[in-house]
Amino acid sequence: MAQFQYLVVDRKGNRINGTIESDRRDMAIMELKNQGFYILQIKKSRTNALKREIEIGKIVKVEELVVFIRQLATLIKAGVTIIDALFVLTEQTENKKFRKILRQIEADVRNGETFSSALSNHPKIFPVLIINMVRAGEISGNLDETLNGVAIFLEKESNTRKKVKSALTYPTVVSIFAVLVTIFLLIKVVPGFVNMYADFGAELPLPTRIVIGISNFFIHQLYMLIGFVLLIVGSLYMVSKNLKWKYYLDYAKLKIPVFGKLMQKSALSRFSRTFSTLLASAVPILQALTMVSQVVNNEAIAKPIRDARDHLRQGNPLHEPLKKNPLFPPLLTHMMAIGEETGSIDEMLNKVADFYEADVETMTDQLKSLIEPLMIVFLTVIVGTIILAVIMPMFGIYNLIGS
Repeated sequence: MAQFQYLVVDRKGNRINGTIESDRRDMAIMELKNQGFYILQIKKSRTNALKREIEIGKIVKVEELVVFIRQLATLIKAGVTIIDALFVLTEQTENKKFRKILRQIEADVRNGETFSSALSNHPKIFPVLIINMVRAGEISGNLDETLNGVAIFLEKESNTRKKVKSALTYPTVVSIFAVLVTIFLLIKVVPGFVNMYADFGAELPLPTRIVIGISNFFIHQLYMLIGFVLLIVGSLYMVSKNLKWKYYLDYAKLKIPVFGKLMQKSALSRFSRTFSTLLASAVPILQALTMVSQVVNNEAIAKPIRDARDHLRQGNPLHEPLKKNPLFPPLLTHMMAIGEETGSIDEMLNKVADFYEADVETMTDQLKSLIEPLMIVFLTVIVGTIILAVIMPMFGIYNLIGS
Protein backbone atom coordinates (compact mmCIF):
# COMPACT_ATOMS: atom_id res chain seq x y z
CA MET A 1 0.00 0.00 0.00
CA ALA A 2 1.25 3.47 -0.94
CA GLN A 3 0.28 6.72 0.73
CA PHE A 4 -0.82 9.76 -1.30
CA GLN A 5 -1.09 13.37 -0.16
CA TYR A 6 -3.99 15.28 -1.68
CA LEU A 7 -5.57 18.73 -1.93
CA VAL A 8 -9.29 18.64 -2.77
CA VAL A 9 -12.41 20.81 -2.71
CA ASP A 10 -15.60 19.50 -1.10
CA ARG A 11 -19.21 20.17 -2.19
CA LYS A 12 -19.33 23.35 -0.08
CA GLY A 13 -16.22 24.78 -1.74
CA ASN A 14 -13.90 24.17 1.23
CA ARG A 15 -10.30 23.23 0.49
CA ILE A 16 -9.17 20.09 2.32
CA ASN A 17 -5.72 18.52 2.37
CA GLY A 18 -4.92 15.12 3.78
CA THR A 19 -3.60 11.66 3.03
CA ILE A 20 -5.08 8.46 1.63
CA GLU A 21 -3.64 4.96 1.23
CA SER A 22 -4.16 2.94 -1.94
CA ASP A 23 -2.42 0.42 -4.19
CA ARG A 24 -2.18 2.89 -7.09
CA ARG A 25 -2.61 6.61 -7.78
CA ASP A 26 -5.61 6.10 -10.07
CA MET A 27 -7.36 4.03 -7.39
CA ALA A 28 -6.74 6.82 -4.84
CA ILE A 29 -8.22 9.38 -7.28
CA MET A 30 -11.28 7.19 -7.83
CA GLU A 31 -11.78 6.79 -4.07
CA LEU A 32 -11.66 10.57 -3.53
CA LYS A 33 -14.06 11.21 -6.41
CA ASN A 34 -16.48 8.65 -4.97
CA GLN A 35 -16.49 10.73 -1.78
CA GLY A 36 -17.62 13.77 -3.77
CA PHE A 37 -14.32 15.67 -3.81
CA TYR A 38 -12.90 17.72 -6.70
CA ILE A 39 -9.18 16.94 -6.86
CA LEU A 40 -6.74 19.83 -7.16
CA GLN A 41 -3.54 17.93 -6.44
CA ILE A 42 -2.47 14.40 -5.49
CA LYS A 43 1.03 13.00 -5.13
CA LYS A 44 2.72 9.99 -3.60
CA SER A 45 4.01 10.45 -0.05
CA ARG A 46 7.33 9.09 1.16
CA THR A 47 5.90 8.09 4.52
CA ASN A 48 4.29 4.64 4.47
CA ALA A 49 1.85 3.09 6.93
CA LEU A 50 4.44 0.94 8.69
CA LYS A 51 6.81 3.86 9.26
CA ARG A 52 3.94 5.95 10.58
CA GLU A 53 2.77 3.25 12.95
CA ILE A 54 6.29 2.88 14.36
CA GLU A 55 6.70 6.64 14.80
CA ILE A 56 3.50 6.89 16.87
CA GLY A 57 5.14 4.81 19.56
CA LYS A 58 8.47 6.65 19.31
CA ILE A 59 7.36 10.30 19.46
CA VAL A 60 4.05 10.04 21.32
CA LYS A 61 2.89 7.06 23.35
CA VAL A 62 -0.59 5.74 22.64
CA GLU A 63 -1.53 6.50 26.25
CA GLU A 64 -0.55 10.17 25.79
CA LEU A 65 -2.57 10.38 22.59
CA VAL A 66 -5.62 8.84 24.28
CA VAL A 67 -5.44 11.29 27.21
CA PHE A 68 -5.10 14.26 24.82
CA ILE A 69 -8.07 13.17 22.68
CA ARG A 70 -10.28 12.46 25.72
CA GLN A 71 -9.51 15.84 27.28
CA LEU A 72 -10.08 17.61 23.96
CA ALA A 73 -13.48 15.91 23.62
CA THR A 74 -14.43 16.98 27.16
CA LEU A 75 -13.46 20.62 26.55
CA ILE A 76 -15.33 20.79 23.22
CA LYS A 77 -18.43 19.24 24.80
CA ALA A 78 -18.24 21.90 27.54
CA GLY A 79 -18.46 24.61 24.87
CA VAL A 80 -14.77 25.57 24.70
CA THR A 81 -13.64 26.51 21.17
CA ILE A 82 -11.21 24.17 19.43
CA ILE A 83 -8.48 26.87 19.45
CA ASP A 84 -8.81 27.55 23.19
CA ALA A 85 -8.97 23.82 23.93
CA LEU A 86 -5.78 23.20 21.96
CA PHE A 87 -4.05 26.08 23.76
CA VAL A 88 -4.97 24.70 27.21
CA LEU A 89 -3.93 21.12 26.37
CA THR A 90 -0.70 22.25 24.72
CA GLU A 91 0.40 24.13 27.85
CA GLN A 92 -0.21 21.13 30.14
CA THR A 93 1.47 18.54 27.87
CA GLU A 94 4.74 17.30 29.41
CA ASN A 95 6.12 15.58 26.30
CA LYS A 96 8.21 18.34 24.66
CA LYS A 97 8.01 16.88 21.13
CA PHE A 98 4.25 16.39 21.40
CA ARG A 99 3.85 19.92 22.81
CA LYS A 100 5.72 21.34 19.81
CA ILE A 101 3.44 19.45 17.41
CA LEU A 102 0.31 20.62 19.25
CA ARG A 103 1.52 24.23 18.99
CA GLN A 104 1.86 23.80 15.23
CA ILE A 105 -1.65 22.31 15.04
CA GLU A 106 -3.04 25.20 17.09
CA ALA A 107 -1.31 27.72 14.80
CA ASP A 108 -2.69 26.00 11.68
CA VAL A 109 -6.24 26.10 13.08
CA ARG A 110 -5.84 29.80 13.99
CA ASN A 111 -4.78 30.43 10.39
CA GLY A 112 -8.04 29.00 9.08
CA GLU A 113 -7.34 25.30 8.56
CA THR A 114 -9.84 22.74 9.80
CA PHE A 115 -8.75 20.61 12.75
CA SER A 116 -8.59 17.46 10.60
CA SER A 117 -6.52 19.29 7.99
CA ALA A 118 -4.11 20.50 10.70
CA LEU A 119 -3.77 16.92 11.98
CA SER A 120 -2.99 15.64 8.48
CA ASN A 121 0.19 17.76 8.49
CA HIS A 122 1.58 15.34 11.10
CA PRO A 123 1.05 11.82 9.67
CA LYS A 124 3.73 10.34 11.95
CA ILE A 125 1.49 11.09 14.95
CA PHE A 126 -2.03 11.00 13.56
CA PRO A 127 -2.72 8.13 11.12
CA VAL A 128 -5.08 8.53 8.16
CA LEU A 129 -7.67 6.53 10.09
CA ILE A 130 -7.89 9.12 12.89
CA ILE A 131 -7.80 12.07 10.48
CA ASN A 132 -10.74 10.74 8.47
CA MET A 133 -12.75 10.03 11.62
CA VAL A 134 -12.13 13.59 12.86
CA ARG A 135 -13.08 14.99 9.44
CA ALA A 136 -16.35 13.02 9.53
CA GLY A 137 -17.00 14.37 13.04
CA GLU A 138 -16.46 17.94 11.83
CA ILE A 139 -18.88 17.47 8.94
CA SER A 140 -21.56 15.85 11.12
CA GLY A 141 -21.15 18.42 13.92
CA ASN A 142 -20.46 15.70 16.52
CA LEU A 143 -16.73 16.23 16.97
CA ASP A 144 -16.78 15.61 20.74
CA GLU A 145 -18.55 12.24 20.34
CA THR A 146 -16.25 11.31 17.47
CA LEU A 147 -13.15 12.12 19.54
CA ASN A 148 -14.43 9.96 22.39
CA GLY A 149 -14.92 7.16 19.88
CA VAL A 150 -11.35 7.65 18.62
CA ALA A 151 -9.98 7.48 22.18
CA ILE A 152 -11.89 4.27 22.96
CA PHE A 153 -10.76 2.76 19.66
CA LEU A 154 -7.08 3.59 20.27
CA GLU A 155 -7.24 2.26 23.83
CA LYS A 156 -8.82 -1.07 22.89
CA GLU A 157 -6.60 -1.46 19.83
CA SER A 158 -3.48 -0.83 21.91
CA ASN A 159 -4.52 -3.31 24.61
CA THR A 160 -5.26 -6.06 22.07
CA ARG A 161 -1.97 -5.47 20.25
CA LYS A 162 0.00 -5.59 23.50
CA LYS A 163 -1.59 -8.89 24.53
CA VAL A 164 -0.87 -10.54 21.18
CA LYS A 165 2.67 -9.16 21.16
CA SER A 166 3.36 -10.45 24.69
CA ALA A 167 2.05 -13.91 23.75
CA LEU A 168 4.31 -14.09 20.68
CA THR A 169 7.42 -12.45 22.17
CA TYR A 170 8.29 -15.05 24.84
CA PRO A 171 8.49 -18.12 22.56
CA THR A 172 10.36 -16.08 19.95
CA VAL A 173 12.99 -14.93 22.47
CA VAL A 174 13.39 -18.42 23.96
CA SER A 175 13.68 -19.98 20.49
CA ILE A 176 16.40 -17.51 19.47
CA PHE A 177 18.21 -18.15 22.77
CA ALA A 178 17.97 -21.93 22.21
CA VAL A 179 19.43 -21.59 18.70
CA LEU A 180 22.32 -19.42 19.95
CA VAL A 181 23.11 -21.81 22.83
CA THR A 182 23.00 -24.79 20.46
CA ILE A 183 25.34 -23.11 17.97
CA PHE A 184 27.73 -22.16 20.80
CA LEU A 185 27.84 -25.76 22.08
CA LEU A 186 28.37 -27.18 18.59
CA ILE A 187 31.11 -24.71 17.60
CA LYS A 188 32.98 -24.14 20.90
CA VAL A 189 32.31 -27.05 23.27
CA VAL A 190 31.95 -30.16 21.10
CA PRO A 191 35.29 -29.75 19.20
CA GLY A 192 37.20 -29.82 22.52
CA PHE A 193 35.72 -33.20 23.40
CA VAL A 194 36.37 -34.50 19.86
CA ASN A 195 40.12 -33.84 20.23
CA MET A 196 40.18 -35.54 23.63
CA TYR A 197 38.40 -38.64 22.32
CA ALA A 198 40.76 -38.78 19.34
CA ASP A 199 43.77 -38.89 21.70
CA PHE A 200 42.26 -41.87 23.55
CA GLY A 201 41.22 -43.61 20.36
CA ALA A 202 37.84 -44.38 21.92
CA GLU A 203 35.03 -45.82 19.82
CA LEU A 204 32.21 -43.27 19.66
CA PRO A 205 28.53 -44.23 20.00
CA LEU A 206 26.06 -43.26 17.25
CA PRO A 207 24.50 -40.23 19.06
CA THR A 208 27.98 -38.76 19.61
CA ARG A 209 28.96 -39.30 15.96
CA ILE A 210 25.77 -37.54 14.85
CA VAL A 211 26.43 -34.53 17.11
CA ILE A 212 30.07 -34.36 15.94
CA GLY A 213 28.91 -34.49 12.31
CA ILE A 214 26.51 -31.61 12.92
CA SER A 215 29.28 -29.72 14.75
CA ASN A 216 31.70 -30.16 11.82
CA PHE A 217 29.02 -28.98 9.41
CA PHE A 218 28.41 -25.82 11.44
CA ILE A 219 32.14 -25.11 11.78
CA HIS A 220 33.01 -25.58 8.10
CA GLN A 221 29.78 -24.30 6.57
CA LEU A 222 28.95 -21.46 9.00
CA TYR A 223 29.22 -18.70 6.39
CA MET A 224 27.09 -20.71 3.98
CA LEU A 225 24.44 -21.13 6.70
CA ILE A 226 24.47 -17.40 7.47
CA GLY A 227 24.14 -16.66 3.76
CA PHE A 228 21.26 -19.14 3.49
CA VAL A 229 19.44 -17.51 6.42
CA LEU A 230 19.96 -14.04 4.92
CA LEU A 231 18.69 -15.34 1.57
CA ILE A 232 15.51 -16.66 3.20
CA VAL A 233 14.97 -13.39 5.12
CA GLY A 234 15.57 -11.36 1.96
CA SER A 235 13.23 -13.58 -0.06
CA LEU A 236 10.46 -13.24 2.54
CA TYR A 237 10.95 -9.46 2.51
CA MET A 238 10.67 -9.34 -1.29
CA VAL A 239 7.62 -11.62 -1.20
CA SER A 240 5.95 -9.34 1.37
CA LYS A 241 6.30 -6.42 -1.08
CA ASN A 242 4.38 -8.28 -3.78
CA LEU A 243 0.65 -8.12 -3.01
CA LYS A 244 -0.14 -11.48 -4.62
CA TRP A 245 2.63 -13.39 -2.84
CA LYS A 246 2.00 -11.50 0.40
CA TYR A 247 -1.53 -12.92 0.35
CA TYR A 248 -0.19 -16.49 0.34
CA LEU A 249 2.45 -15.68 2.96
CA ASP A 250 -0.11 -14.09 5.29
CA TYR A 251 -2.54 -16.96 4.68
CA ALA A 252 0.19 -19.42 5.71
CA LYS A 253 0.75 -17.41 8.91
CA LEU A 254 -2.90 -17.90 9.84
CA LYS A 255 -2.48 -21.68 9.47
CA ILE A 256 0.35 -21.93 12.02
CA PRO A 257 -0.88 -24.16 14.87
CA VAL A 258 -2.23 -22.17 17.86
CA PHE A 259 -0.51 -18.89 16.93
CA GLY A 260 -2.30 -18.69 13.58
CA LYS A 261 -5.68 -18.78 15.29
CA LEU A 262 -4.55 -16.04 17.67
CA MET A 263 -3.41 -13.83 14.77
CA GLN A 264 -6.68 -14.48 12.91
CA LYS A 265 -8.85 -13.50 15.86
CA SER A 266 -6.70 -10.44 16.48
CA ALA A 267 -7.13 -9.34 12.84
CA LEU A 268 -10.90 -9.95 12.97
CA SER A 269 -11.08 -7.99 16.21
CA ARG A 270 -9.25 -5.09 14.56
CA PHE A 271 -11.50 -5.29 11.49
CA SER A 272 -14.70 -5.27 13.57
CA ARG A 273 -13.60 -2.52 15.96
CA THR A 274 -12.18 -0.25 13.26
CA PHE A 275 -15.13 -0.66 10.89
CA SER A 276 -17.62 -0.11 13.71
CA THR A 277 -15.83 3.03 14.93
CA LEU A 278 -15.59 4.51 11.43
CA LEU A 279 -19.28 3.93 10.71
CA ALA A 280 -20.27 5.36 14.10
CA SER A 281 -18.17 8.43 13.22
CA ALA A 282 -20.22 8.89 10.00
CA VAL A 283 -17.37 7.93 7.66
CA PRO A 284 -18.90 6.75 4.32
CA ILE A 285 -19.07 2.95 4.24
CA LEU A 286 -17.01 2.49 1.05
CA GLN A 287 -14.27 4.74 2.39
CA ALA A 288 -14.44 2.94 5.74
CA LEU A 289 -13.95 -0.45 4.06
CA THR A 290 -10.91 0.87 2.17
CA MET A 291 -9.40 2.16 5.40
CA VAL A 292 -10.19 -1.04 7.31
CA SER A 293 -8.48 -3.17 4.66
CA GLN A 294 -5.31 -1.14 5.28
CA VAL A 295 -5.14 -1.60 9.05
CA VAL A 296 -5.80 -5.34 9.55
CA ASN A 297 -2.11 -6.04 8.79
CA ASN A 298 -2.85 -9.30 6.99
CA GLU A 299 -3.43 -9.46 3.24
CA ALA A 300 -5.38 -12.74 3.55
CA ILE A 301 -7.95 -10.78 5.60
CA ALA A 302 -7.60 -7.49 3.69
CA LYS A 303 -8.27 -8.89 0.19
CA PRO A 304 -11.72 -10.32 1.06
CA ILE A 305 -12.60 -6.95 2.63
CA ARG A 306 -11.70 -5.14 -0.61
CA ASP A 307 -13.70 -7.72 -2.57
CA ALA A 308 -16.68 -7.12 -0.26
CA ARG A 309 -16.32 -3.36 -0.82
CA ASP A 310 -16.45 -3.85 -4.59
CA HIS A 311 -19.43 -6.18 -4.14
CA LEU A 312 -21.20 -3.50 -2.08
CA ARG A 313 -20.39 -0.81 -4.65
CA GLN A 314 -22.42 -2.82 -7.18
CA GLY A 315 -25.44 -2.68 -4.87
CA ASN A 316 -25.08 -6.14 -3.31
CA PRO A 317 -25.07 -7.06 0.42
CA LEU A 318 -21.73 -6.58 2.16
CA HIS A 319 -21.72 -9.84 4.11
CA GLU A 320 -22.22 -12.19 1.13
CA PRO A 321 -18.61 -12.46 -0.18
CA LEU A 322 -17.23 -12.60 3.38
CA LYS A 323 -19.63 -15.44 4.20
CA LYS A 324 -17.97 -17.57 1.50
CA ASN A 325 -14.48 -17.01 2.91
CA PRO A 326 -13.41 -19.56 5.60
CA LEU A 327 -11.31 -16.92 7.40
CA PHE A 328 -14.48 -15.02 8.36
CA PRO A 329 -16.42 -17.11 10.93
CA PRO A 330 -20.24 -17.45 10.81
CA LEU A 331 -20.56 -15.34 13.98
CA LEU A 332 -19.08 -12.30 12.25
CA THR A 333 -20.90 -12.64 8.93
CA HIS A 334 -24.23 -13.44 10.65
CA MET A 335 -23.98 -10.34 12.84
CA MET A 336 -23.07 -8.25 9.78
CA ALA A 337 -26.14 -9.58 7.96
CA ILE A 338 -28.37 -8.63 10.91
CA GLY A 339 -26.73 -5.19 11.02
CA GLU A 340 -27.37 -4.64 7.31
CA GLU A 341 -31.02 -5.64 7.68
CA THR A 342 -31.65 -3.46 10.75
CA GLY A 343 -29.40 -0.53 9.80
CA SER A 344 -27.23 -1.03 12.89
CA ILE A 345 -24.11 -2.61 11.43
CA ASP A 346 -21.84 -0.45 13.61
CA GLU A 347 -23.54 -1.71 16.80
CA MET A 348 -23.41 -5.34 15.66
CA LEU A 349 -19.72 -5.12 14.77
CA ASN A 350 -18.97 -3.42 18.08
CA LYS A 351 -20.38 -6.49 19.85
CA VAL A 352 -18.37 -8.78 17.59
CA ALA A 353 -15.22 -6.79 18.41
CA ASP A 354 -15.92 -7.15 22.15
CA PHE A 355 -16.28 -10.91 21.70
CA TYR A 356 -13.04 -11.35 19.76
CA GLU A 357 -11.08 -9.07 22.07
CA ALA A 358 -12.20 -11.16 25.05
CA ASP A 359 -11.32 -14.30 23.08
CA VAL A 360 -7.84 -12.94 22.28
CA GLU A 361 -7.31 -12.07 25.95
CA THR A 362 -8.31 -15.59 27.04
CA MET A 363 -6.07 -17.20 24.41
CA THR A 364 -3.04 -15.09 25.35
CA ASP A 365 -3.47 -15.92 29.05
CA GLN A 366 -3.72 -19.63 28.23
CA LEU A 367 -0.72 -19.48 25.91
CA LYS A 368 1.41 -17.75 28.53
CA SER A 369 0.66 -20.41 31.13
CA LEU A 370 1.26 -23.21 28.60
CA ILE A 371 4.22 -21.90 26.62
CA GLU A 372 6.57 -21.12 29.52
CA PRO A 373 6.95 -24.73 30.77
CA LEU A 374 6.96 -26.08 27.19
CA MET A 375 9.77 -23.75 26.13
CA ILE A 376 11.79 -24.67 29.23
CA VAL A 377 11.35 -28.37 28.39
CA PHE A 378 12.27 -27.67 24.76
CA LEU A 379 15.46 -25.84 25.74
CA THR A 380 16.36 -28.54 28.27
CA VAL A 381 15.88 -31.34 25.72
CA ILE A 382 17.99 -29.62 23.04
CA VAL A 383 20.88 -28.70 25.34
CA GLY A 384 20.60 -31.92 27.34
CA THR A 385 20.74 -34.09 24.20
CA ILE A 386 23.94 -32.41 23.00
CA ILE A 387 25.63 -32.63 26.40
CA LEU A 388 24.59 -36.26 26.91
CA ALA A 389 25.82 -37.24 23.43
CA VAL A 390 29.16 -35.54 24.14
CA ILE A 391 29.81 -37.17 27.54
CA MET A 392 28.62 -40.70 26.60
CA PRO A 393 32.09 -41.82 25.34
CA MET A 394 33.64 -40.79 28.68
CA PHE A 395 32.10 -43.83 30.36
CA GLY A 396 33.93 -46.06 27.87
CA ILE A 397 37.17 -44.16 28.49
CA TYR A 398 36.82 -44.63 32.28
CA ASN A 399 36.32 -48.37 31.77
CA LEU A 400 39.36 -48.47 29.47
CA ILE A 401 41.51 -46.67 32.03
CA GLY A 402 40.20 -48.89 34.84
CA SER A 403 41.10 -52.06 32.96
